[in-house]
Amino acid sequence: HFKNEMINASMYAMHWYTTIFCYSLPFKYIIRIMDLFLVDGIKILYRVSMAILKSMQKELLRLNFEDIIGRLLNLGKSLSVTPDELISIALEFNLPTKRLDKLTKEYENNKIK
Repeated sequence: HFKNEMINASMYAMHWYTTIFCYSLPFKYIIRIMDLFLVDGIKILYRVSMAILKSMQKELLRLNFEDIIGRLLNLGKSLSVTPDELISIALEFNLPTKRLDKLTKEYENNKIK
């Protein structure tokens, strides 16, 4: 659906990562994310990103470009899971370092084109 709507992850994820979600999520979520960030490092940011998308999947699939971007940049108003639920979903994702390296290379190659 994102491909059909011409949505690239950089349209919302850069905002999430550069602020460690501080401008996108309420404080009660940030506390949990920061705890895990200090323990697990940057991987938790990717896991939380995937958890957000998974928890909002049904809603996002019904929306158009503008509404999707609006929801993803203002998560505090549109996220329906609790901080504990979000973290539980995030920790379900296994992100091996090799996989992250591959995704990073793919992203860099797409940026150049």
